[in-house]
Amino acid sequence: MASFIDLSTLHVPTPRSHPPASWGAQIRENDEFLYANRRQVCTSATRPTGVEGLEIFETDTDFTYIYSGSAWVQTGSIGAFPTFTPTLTQTATITKTVTYSAYWRAGRLIVWQFDLALTSAGTAAATILLTLPVTASALNAVQGSFVFQDTGTVNYAGGILPNSTTQVSLQQAGGATHLGASVTIASGDRLYGTVNYQAAS
Repeated sequence: MASFIDLSTLHVPTPRSHPPASWGAQIRENDEFLYANRRQVCTSATRPTGVEGLEIFETDTDFTYIYSGSAWVQTGSIGAFPTFTPTLTQTATITKTVTYSAYWRAGRLIVWQFDLALTSAGTAAATILLTLPVTASALNAVQGSFVFQDTGTVNYAGGILPNSTTQVSLQQAGGATHLGASVTIASGDRLYGTVNYQAAS
């Protein structure tokens, strides 16, 4: 790829005289440089060949990406957030209605919000686990909070703790144990919350 040269650094011809012949080639190379390095508009199916630092905007997803040198990394969105259906377990896999579950990504920052209406039962005293929409960079990169509405007794609030880079557990506020030690999921319960973390890539 041609390098960019500021034409103001070249000599200025005398007024009404012809510019140097080299200017024609240099202007063309400058245009090529600017075209290759500007934000390119495409679709998710017509992305250009990645060059480190190249930015694209996809018209079918409304996402922007920058090429890291090895992969396209989403940097933002002007459209709707991507939706995500998590897997919720308390030993048994819990069936649910996803009232809302979507995440926002800027580079490697992930912000996920969810609201789940639960429609089946879990296993007493077992840890409640929830999968993440994108793999986290490390265990200590994940944090969040939740509210669990137990139709049988009272509501619980607490923190979301990493169980692995792809899954989190629910920690009851003010308690030394996981939420599952106090709650057995039942149909009619509701779980909602927010999780923030750094993605692995």
